[in-house]
Amino acid sequence: MSTEENKAIVRRMTEEFYNQGNVDLADHFFADTYVHHDPASPQMRNRDGLKEGLRAFLAGCPDLHITSDQLLAEGDMVTKRWTYHATQSGDLAGLPPTGKRITMSGLELFRLEGGTIVECWLAYDNLSLMQQLGIIPTPSRLASKPCSHLSGTQAVSSGGLVSSQLSQQDAGRFVVRRGGNDQGAAT
Repeated sequence: MSTEENKAIVRRMTEEFYNQGNVDLADHFFADTYVHHDPASPQMRNRDGLKEGLRAFLAGCPDLHITSDQLLAEGDMVTKRWTYHATQSGDLAGLPPTGKRITMSGLELFRLEGGTIVECWLAYDNLSLMQQLGIIPTPSRLASKPCSHLSGTQAVSSGGLVSSQLSQQDAGRFVVRRGGNDQGAAT
């Protein structure tokens, strides 16, 4: 396939699979052997995991719309720079509806073979998403309030929402639990 044909496949996949929410079209766009590389969602490793992940996201944000800001292609690889917009009007990974409008940007690198996507690597601004949903305070909110208000703050991990109990001695740090490993993010 030419680079232009590969870009067209990625463009159609974005529109039909994500924007129109046709989850079953994953079988058309993604190979049986598809491998998904997303550090924020390590449980989502294959085509079935991708379908399950999109269903869960659409349950919380049914108006998801992804804009392909730029597509670059070379050989069997296509890079997409994207922005998505959605409103969190349903349950999202255990977070009750907030009604908040969210915008997030990121990059995807796709590898295609024979007209299907066989592998994808993602990088996106998950911190911004958590801040927009009110899960993690923005730096401006932290500067205006004492850290003691953070007790009981929740953070999103790969398995959904987990409680992060922050004591006075933890002031100035968030603890995000991912797959059993604590990772701190300085504030």
